[in-house]
Amino acid sequence: MERCPYRHLAAAAVTLGAAGCTEVTVTDPGTPAETLTLAWSLATRTAAVALTLGAAATAVFAWLRYGRRGIAALLVSGIFAAVGALVVPMMLGDRLVADSEGVHDVHGFPWDRRVRGFRYADVRRAEVHERRVRSGRSSRIERYWILHGRDGSTVELQVGDLWDRAEASLIPRLASHGVAFGPEAIDLGPGS
Repeated sequence: MERCPYRHLAAAAVTLGAAGCTEVTVTDPGTPAETLTLAWSLATRTAAVALTLGAAATAVFAWLRYGRRGIAALLVSGIFAAVGALVVPMMLGDRLVADSEGVHDVHGFPWDRRVRGFRYADVRRAEVHERRVRSGRSSRIERYWILHGRDGSTVELQVGDLWDRAEASLIPRLASHGVAFGPEAIDLGPGS
């Protein structure tokens, strides 16, 4: 069997993705109605679509050219194409919006969009935490926000990649709306 063009697809994805993962749009800058919107950049979305279509084309090519001898290439390419067909539609609609009311994002499958976030008026303080999550033999670091409400409640907000990328822009915005960011100072009493 001839060499698979995955290395060419990977090179194209890296080249397209190098232009930046997210794009930031600011509407009405400097006014109370200023809105910050983050979404996956056109280059990132194009790379994801190109990889998915390339994997699907490779699967079809392997089946037509090699028949049963190309079953391994067909399976691998088919799996990549199926994963891409699930991931790409999610990426196309993901958005994080910080406006005059609060911060929220829209994520998920096109037929099952979900919104998570908070209103500034409901939150007194926000903190970012990390924890190690184990999955079988591997583990990863998961970031999440703890929101301390003005009513004394505490909420854990599972955040995604767009939140991580927007964090530096969100901190000053939170402060401008009266939401403290970071762990609360502990008063150790006199002489501390």
